[in-house]
Amino acid sequence: MTCTVLLPISVKPVITAAQATNLNPLYYRLQHDSFSTKVKRKLGILNASNSLDRGLDLTPYRSANLNDVEAAWLSPDFGLSSQQMEILLDRMPKLRWVYWQRAGTEDMHCELLKARGIALSNSGGLVSRSVAEMNLSCIIAQAKRLPEHIQLQRRCRWKTLYCEDLSSQTVGIIGTGNIASQTARLCHALSMRVTAASRNPTRFQDTKHTYDRIYHLHDELDILLHEADYVVVAVPLNEETRNLIGMKQFKAMRSSATLINTARHQIVDENALCNALSSNLIAAAYLDVLFDRRLYFWDRIYRTKHLYITHYSAAHFRNKQQKALQSFLHGLKQEAKTGTFPDRVV
Repeated sequence: MTCTVLLPISVKPVITAAQATNLNPLYYRLQHDSFSTKVKRKLGILNASNSLDRGLDLTPYRSANLNDVEAAWLSPDFGLSSQQMEILLDRMPKLRWVYWQRAGTEDMHCELLKARGIALSNSGGLVSRSVAEMNLSCIIAQAKRLPEHIQLQRRCRWKTLYCEDLSSQTVGIIGTGNIASQTARLCHALSMRVTAASRNPTRFQDTKHTYDRIYHLHDELDILLHEADYVVVAVPLNEETRNLIGMKQFKAMRSSATLINTARHQIVDENALCNALSSNLIAAAYLDVLFDRRLYFWDRIYRTKHLYITHYSAAHFRNKQQKALQSFLHGLKQEAKTGTFPDRVV
C-alpha cells in the first residue's frame, strides 16, 4: 500500500526506519501564534484559514500536497481550534486515519472526526511504562522520605529517618487502563497490595487482572481512598472525571496518605489539594501534569508544603519518537492486513 502521511518535523532523523514501507512523508512544523497574530484573529482581521497557514508550516512542501494525505501523525503539542481543525480536514479529503501521540483525546475534536468517518487512535501503550515508572518513583520517594533527606543535606544536618516498608502498604489506583495496569504490575513486584477504581468493575469478574480488589469509581471510591497509603490518579479527563478529587475525597483519605497525579491537572481540584496539604489532611502530593496556566514564582502551587512537581516529565524519554514511529508504522501495516487500526478510540 502506498500512503501519503503527515508527520511532525521531529521524526525526520528516524524516518529511515520506514523505508521498508511505501510512505510518502509530508512533514509539518507547528508555529506558535505571536501576540499580534492572536490580536488580529480576535479582531477578525485574520481569518481561521490564514491563521492555520501561519501556524502549520509544511516543510518543504506546499499545502496542496495535503490532498493526498491518507494518514496523519499528530504530535503531542498539536493543538487547533475546532474551526481550524475543520479547515485542515477540508484540505485532506482522502484522510482515513489520525494517530494522536497522546493517551487522552479530550483536545482532538473527536465528534468532528467521527462525523467525517475518520478513524482516531491514541498512543496506546507508548508511554504507559514510563508513566508507571514515575508513579512508582513517587511512591518510593515518599516511602523512603527522599524529599526530607534532600532538605537535611541542604541544611548540612545529619539525621537518621525511619522509612516505610512498602510490602506492608497499599496503593489505590483510580483507573484501570494501560498506565494503571503497568503501575499495578510494578507495585506487585514490591509485594504491595494494589486496589483500583473502575466505572465498570463487573467486566473484570471473569478475566485475569493485576488488582487485589476493584471498586466502583463512583459508588465505592471513598473505600479505596480510606484504605490506600498512596492514591494514584490514572483516568482520562472528561466531564465525568473533571474535579473528581476534591475536599470530600481528601477528607476520606488517611492523614498519612500521598496523592500522585500523572494524569490531567483538571481531575484534581487544585485549591482543595493545596488546602488539604496546608491543613495536614494528607501527607504529601506529587504532580506530573501540564497546568492550564503559566506558573509564576508567587503561585500557590510553589508555596504549598509537601507538594512536589516533576514538571510533566513522566511521558518523556529519549527514544520516544522512535517508538512512536514504530507504533504508527504498525498501525498502517495492521490496517493493510486486517482493515482496522490499533488503539482506535473513534
